[in-house]
Amino acid sequence: MTNDSHSLPIPFALGEQVWWVGNGYREESITCPECAGTKALTMIRGNGEQVSLECNYCQLGYNPPRGVVSRIYYDHRPTLFTPRRVRVDGDEITYSASEPDATCYVTAYARDLFTSQDECQARCDILNAERTRAEEDKALAMLTSKRQSLAHSVHYWGNLAKNLKKQLEQVEARLAVVKQKPEGGQG
Repeated sequence: MTNDSHSLPIPFALGEQVWWVGNGYREESITCPECAGTKALTMIRGNGEQVSLECNYCQLGYNPPRGVVSRIYYDHRPTLFTPRRVRVDGDEITYSASEPDATCYVTAYARDLFTSQDECQARCDILNAERTRAEEDKALAMLTSKRQSLAHSVHYWGNLAKNLKKQLEQVEARLAVVKQKPEGGQG
């Protein structure tokens, strides 16, 4: 039987003060970029017809539009961190700044801890750029999706209204014929 185990060095000692990238983000409400806060959009169909619709980009679920949307801004900054506990799970090492008897933990991955503030700042800069770019890509994808949904909605509801008008005209014409028949006639 061979021993395939290997040792994994623990990079930081418990109680050693290090620099951590922190939980650097904030969420803010900004004016909806689609409706400019008006809560409505005017769509011009291919035939030139203008259709006014509630903005579904700043709408949450089935609630009415709010005129604002939430945006996450990343701002990781070097933060002092003192590991009090360590956990190893496979090749992943995490530290906790919470005392061993705490019921709530503040944890950090070893890859996000540094002995130098400058090294930590470099990692923060990378994280801020990557996460901000991903958030912007997500917002653009959502905007595009909502626009497609809006165009579909205009098409769907416009066709439904046209079909219902046609059906109403048929019902009214039929009703007029029935009203013209003599009493006791069958319709």
